[in-house]
Amino acid sequence: MHPALLIPASGFVGFALALPALAAWARRREAARFAREVVAGLSHDLRTPLTQILMLSEMLLLRRERSDEERERWLGVIGREARALSDRVDELVFFAHSRRSPLVVVPSPTELAPLVRDVAAAAAVTAAGRHMTVEAGPLADVDARVDAHALRHALLNLVANALRFGPDGQLVRIALEADGGDAVLTVADQGPGIPARDRRRVWQPFTRLRAGAGRADGGAGLGLAVVRAIVAAHGGSVEVDDAPGGGARFRVRIPRSPRATGLPGT
Repeated sequence: MHPALLIPASGFVGFALALPALAAWARRREAARFAREVVAGLSHDLRTPLTQILMLSEMLLLRRERSDEERERWLGVIGREARALSDRVDELVFFAHSRRSPLVVVPSPTELAPLVRDVAAAAAVTAAGRHMTVEAGPLADVDARVDAHALRHALLNLVANALRFGPDGQLVRIALEADGGDAVLTVADQGPGIPARDRRRVWQPFTRLRAGAGRADGGAGLGLAVVRAIVAAHGGSVEVDDAPGGGARFRVRIPRSPRATGLPGT
């Protein structure tokens, strides 16, 4: 054996003792990197709507609007940006819970078609401001044991994602069907779609794809991570592919019965 390859036993012991310290250092470095990403993402995504709200509210207080129509338009922007802030906070709360421990849902028997209609109606206000339409249908008569609040939040995130990346005038459709023992909810848009190479990483936190034409805000990159956490908590799955005629299609599959999923509240 070459003399340079003869390492004293004490060297191996020292290296073994150093391994825990190296692992701890790596964890601290990863935590620091994650914290920087959180701060950078939130600083941008909270500042943008706040700037709009503050600027337009000050203009209204100074009565700088030139017509009633302009006043209504400014109020509409303030409302839309306030809802955007609320969405960001909800995303952060859900994400923070999912990182500390598995997200807990409280399922109860729920008719899903009314829930889908409610999501479409809630998103219609934002869609109208961007000359888009959100429609619910076709909707099968499907019920399931789900946490209605959490599932509604997941669907709203998918629709918000479609509105954020899609072109003016597009139609976003939310559909519901039964497939064996599963409820399948689909959100399809007419935007640019998601390239196949990006379909695995879009579920990772703080992943940002380029927003659609005319869209300055690509979001915090938490929405789809939140959707996946909520769906997983229901024992389901979510995937994305191409919508018929172009665009992205998100398909959420949730067991109608939680007997084999280990969901609480049963």
